[in-house]
Amino acid sequence: MHCTQEEISNITGISVKTLQRNEEFCRLYKKGISDARFSLRRMQWKAAQKGNVIMQIWLGKQYLHQSDKENVEENNGSIDDLVQAIRESKAMIKKE
Repeated sequence: MHCTQEEISNITGISVKTLQRNEEFCRLYKKGISDARFSLRRMQWKAAQKGNVIMQIWLGKQYLHQSDKENVEENNGSIDDLVQAIRESKAMIKKE
């Protein structure tokens, strides 16, 4: 279920530090995390194969480095205005 070590500690009544000192627990915990990730990834692939467009897009972004294109327009005027406002503010502060 991909529980955290703290959650396991709360359920079992064993401190996190005690759990972490136990080599068998650490081995099983790492295997459990890997198995959970594998299972989730398998479900995502199945959803994409069944035509889930949202999952197809998400997997494309994760594995194919695809991205949504954004139209970015240059607006140098606003940057120039900001720089001028900062200069004017500095000049006003110096006068005070």
